[in-house]
Amino acid sequence: MMRTWTVFDRFIPEFQNHAGPAICEVFMHPEQLFVPKLALAAQADGSLVSPPLEDLSPVLPRPTLKNAMLVGMHPKSELIKP
Repeated sequence: MMRTWTVFDRFIPEFQNHAGPAICEVFMHPEQLFVPKLALAAQADGSLVSPPLEDLSPVLPRPTLKNAMLVGMHPKSELIKP
């Protein structure tokens, strides 16, 4: 099957309307960057912090993240120093 945007535009609506379990394989360029992504954050003391899902890499400045969070910033996010 050709992998073009035309095929994608035709196939995705069909896939979304499919009843029952299904797998949709999406082909990407091998050099495509995967961002945002979850990544460990190294601390100055050498320890690692596993941030919560709302704190993806690339890491936002702490004030930006804090202002965006309706329920406050997760304690693990407060440990990360970008």
